[in-house]
Amino acid sequence: MNLFTLFDLPETPVVRVSDLTDRYLRLQRKYHPDHQPTSDGDANQWEAMELSAMVNKAYRIFRNDMETLAYFLELKNKLGGEEKVDLSPLFLAQMMELNEELENGNTLAYQEGVKAMINELDQTVSDLMTGQPIHFSATDLDRLTAYYFRKKYIDRLLERYDH
Repeated sequence: MNLFTLFDLPETPVVRVSDLTDRYLRLQRKYHPDHQPTSDGDANQWEAMELSAMVNKAYRIFRNDMETLAYFLELKNKLGGEEKVDLSPLFLAQMMELNEELENGNTLAYQEGVKAMINELDQTVSDLMTGQPIHFSATDLDRLTAYYFRKKYIDRLLERYDH
């Protein structure tokens, strides 16, 4: 089952729904095994458990922008299995410079550089990350995929900095 459909949301790379928690709670009341009649047998209880687990999974995904984007790209057959993409040499050179700043102990330059990279990266897809349903061309999906992998790379750098 498509998780966007389950939550009655449009298929978009980002979910901007103020009532996401309300939707989650409503779906849990509907599908949670504790709210299902036991007289209908084990099959209904099993189905309720599966649906409840799916609701939990969807809620976890939709509360995280990167997980939502990954799920959206998987639905569009842009991700799957071996997550490998060719990152541009310019991007990799910029990341190497930031790593060197960090290794040299220049944390302020590192932090400013990462912030600038994230802002620049966000601008490349800002027209696609509105949360509004639009038709996504193959080029749009390629842009979103490149954004996803670059952002994921930067997030790993930030994790390294935090440790």
